Amino acid sequence: MKLEVTQKLICLTMAGVMTMTSGITAFANQDIEPRGTVYHKNQKLTVTNLNVREPIMKSNGYVDYDNFAPTQVSWTNPTTKQVYQAYCVNPAKPGYGDTADYDITIEKFDGDCIVDAGGSGGKGKRADSPSCAGNKVSEFLEGAVNAGYPTVKAETLLEGSAAFYGVSQERLNYAAYLATKMAIWSGIHNNYGINTWSQNEGAKNYPRALRDKVVAATKSIYQKAAKYKPSSGKSQVTLTAEDPVKVETNYEVVIKIGNTQNNVAGADMSVEMAAGGKFTDGLKICDMQGGEYPKKTTSSNNERYTLPANIREFKAILPIPEKEEYNITKEIRLFAEQNKKILLYGRTSRPEAQNYILAGGAYDNPTASFTIEKGNPPPPPPDETGKGKLRVIKLDATDGKTPLEGFTFDCYNSQGHLVDSGTTDKNGEWIPNITESGTYTVVERDTNNGYQLTPPTTLIITVPKDKEATATFQDYPPTTIITEKEDAETGEPIPNVQYEIIQIDGKGAWRATGKTDGQGKITWNNVLDGTYLVREVSTVEGYILDQTPQYVTVRNGQAPSLKFLNSKFPGLTITKIDQQTGETVTSPATFKVEQVDGSYTTTVTTKDGVATLKNIPVGTYKITEVSALRCPIVRKWYIWAKTKISKW
Repeated sequence: MKLEVTQKLICLTMAGVMTMTSGITAFANQDIEPRGTVYHKNQKLTVTNLNVREPIMKSNGYVDYDNFAPTQVSWTNPTTKQVYQAYCVNPAKPGYGDTADYDITIEKFDGDCIVDAGGSGGKGKRADSPSCAGNKVSEFLEGAVNAGYPTVKAETLLEGSAAFYGVSQERLNYAAYLATKMAIWSGIHNNYGINTWSQNEGAKNYPRALRDKVVAATKSIYQKAAKYKPSSGKSQVTLTAEDPVKVETNYEVVIKIGNTQNNVAGADMSVEMAAGGKFTDGLKICDMQGGEYPKKTTSSNNERYTLPANIREFKAILPIPEKEEYNITKEIRLFAEQNKKILLYGRTSRPEAQNYILAGGAYDNPTASFTIEKGNPPPPPPDETGKGKLRVIKLDATDGKTPLEGFTFDCYNSQGHLVDSGTTDKNGEWIPNITESGTYTVVERDTNNGYQLTPPTTLIITVPKDKEATATFQDYPPTTIITEKEDAETGEPIPNVQYEIIQIDGKGAWRATGKTDGQGKITWNNVLDGTYLVREVSTVEGYILDQTPQYVTVRNGQAPSLKFLNSKFPGLTITKIDQQTGETVTSPATFKVEQVDGSYTTTVTTKDGVATLKNIPVGTYKITEVSALRCPIVRKWYIWAKTKISKW
């Protein structure tokens, strides 16, 4: 028997599969065979969200309605049906939708790809040309598609949902698309420096808070792209084949998947023969209980098994050949979608029109091989006559001591067969019903009591002959987040201020509202691991609403507390004084007090020469005496929080 494990990093973005290592190797395991660095010819783009186009930003104080409200375009992979956002990279040329539709060719982004043609780059910049951020154009652009939309969801990129900003999802997506595009332009075109961008108050359908976030997201994408370093091309996911074992009429090979932390959550994996083609000699890809996974045949006649996203081991089952002698080697390849993108290029068929870049899906594709030979003896059963005992222990991960009751576990033997299931008792223990020593796999299935399933949820334990082994699991409880509200000047707690907490990481939809208690605190209980936005919804009379949300990440059941500070609305005191004597004029006088933007207007009359207004909005005011004088006197005052005007 011999064992080989090899690894490569590839992309399944287009019709074919291309290695990201040195040289170009084609694997015919997609539905269309690639042609060199060309993946698809004669493709059309799709124009979307035309009804939400607006110039959300301006550069150097100027709004370019042709360029700063771009058409949002995308490309649909005809093989996988995945949709990729497309970003034009020649700002000086008309793009898709601005001129007659044209064909583009989807290619690998390499040395003959041109960006910024006709712009600040003259004839254009190539992959190894310096970007405006200082690194190579290829590095900057790959960094931008990994830091921008849609690799990063619009809600995450803009730090709030559509409902949070009071806009449609289409507008939120467009805002994220525009931030990504303008970051790309800043990196390749000298005319659009990253620090020239500001929000455009004329984009009335996008609230000010969202416009500000678009500017911030544009700069964030640019900064991340400037520091981006492409991966080495080495696969991160591992695939390891154990020794073949004879089980009745078959060889069974346990194959383990490791280093999956960068896999796309919820994305199924697939297994094919490493060289393509069919699974021959009766080879099947099965779960650990021997059930065959779903299999299909692609149009290029490759057979492909689909594996669930969450599995970390499976079996390759091969019937024992009915021959006197045999030596059979099988090599399989795993495809696992990664949380990153590779850079693709859409080349125009019309030189006077735009070229595009696209973010393509990246896949790790490690391989594993195994060999069966005539005369391979099955391994002897472990400790045939020995007995052993296995004790499963469940503890609270917060202190590593408190036993937890009611947690469900499964126990499998070394052949992957379920031997027992059970739950922990009040001492946090479960004793599986095993009768002999050997190697067992214990899997945590359900907490049943609000605790979070905390990795590792699977342990492989060897039970020695005539001895006891333990498998210890620890789970974190859902955490508590405390939000505090204080007066910005006195530090005193403020009760009855309403807050909302929203999960924004896309991993769940946890949401709650509440008001601060007499101590100025809200306690959010049973909050699962994730990233959350906490914002002030309403405050008490006399205080200014804090419109700046705060963010908190819960990890392993732990999170910091949040503190919000509120300032009181300012007051205004008007004193009427005789200009010649300096004495206070005690006769009543009426004044008109109005905010210069027209949002607040009132009148006030002095008593004994003094008039006071409390809790007025922050802003700039014009004060006009409207009685007692033939010619009104106008004064302008600037009112901020914590400021009191005490003299007229």
